[in-house]
Amino acid sequence: QTQLDGATGRPDFTFPLPKGHELYMDVKFPMAGYLRYLDANTDAERQAHQAAFLRDVRARVKELAKRDYARESARSSVDYVLLFLPNEQLTGFIHEGDPGLIDDAMGQRVVLCSPLTLFSVLAVVRQAVDNFRLERRSSEILDFLVEFEAEWQKFVDHLDKTGRQLDTFNKSFEALGGTRRNVLERKLRRVDELHGEAHTRIDLVAMPEEPAQSNAAVIEPALSDPQHELPNAEAS
Repeated sequence: QTQLDGATGRPDFTFPLPKGHELYMDVKFPMAGYLRYLDANTDAERQAHQAAFLRDVRARVKELAKRDYARESARSSVDYVLLFLPNEQLTGFIHEGDPGLIDDAMGQRVVLCSPLTLFSVLAVVRQAVDNFRLERRSSEILDFLVEFEAEWQKFVDHLDKTGRQLDTFNKSFEALGGTRRNVLERKLRRVDELHGEAHTRIDLVAMPEEPAQSNAAVIEPALSDPQHELPNAEAS
């Protein structure tokens, strides 16, 4: 990257925008403290390296803000500068160790972005420039980017939570398909056995015969019917 006209610093990358505008990014990030933190063997060492790393990041933001590429350049540019973080883990590490650092950087017109969020930031900036033709202040555009960054972090958190819930569900499902299923199948087999035993006992029991109808039962209806006449006895 070449020296900007009228500026005291040299950004690492310049992103061209419509109508001759530009967006600058610096990639010189203080990684030494973070690497020492990863190599530390004790909690005390890790705490010390974490604190030193966060101080280095704040110092880098302050240094970048003093250069003020956007204000010092004679070209039309967005009045914020991007500071590139080499990997995604750094964003969460910085937010966990110093929650106010990202907001403080924004207050100094420095936007921290990671490899994943960089493309989103550039896409949003480009779309905003295309839609509004830079008629609105660029600070309003990057305020929207800050909101996007916050929503993206919420999305990542919810995505991780959903992944953990799916792991729990899979384990529960495997338990249902294994142990619980075997228990229920044994119960069903026992029901079938009891059902078969009951039918066997019923078949073995002899059904009682109907009693023969007595002559009295045949004669009694005839006597009770006045229209029924008995045959006359023959004279002897």
